[in-house]
Amino acid sequence: MEAMLQIRHQQIHQFGHTLEADRARPTLDWARDIENAARAILEDAQFNKPADRLRRRAIKLGALLMAFADKLEGEVQ
Repeated sequence: MEAMLQIRHQQIHQFGHTLEADRARPTLDWARDIENAARAILEDAQFNKPADRLRRRAIKLGALLMAFADKLEGEVQ
């Protein structure tokens, strides 16, 4: 979990993916990015890639999902 928070922090401070910017992004774009990240993990698993590679991808996917959940929470309120 700590690694996901670190990636999320990097997304915000290094790449400018603030909550405001995330909320402006269409939900379909989020869904496609999530699908692509999950598909990359699946393909790595199918081709027996090293566990550390799958873990890195999973952590990045987790951070992406955290950001998406924050975006959706803002839309619900």
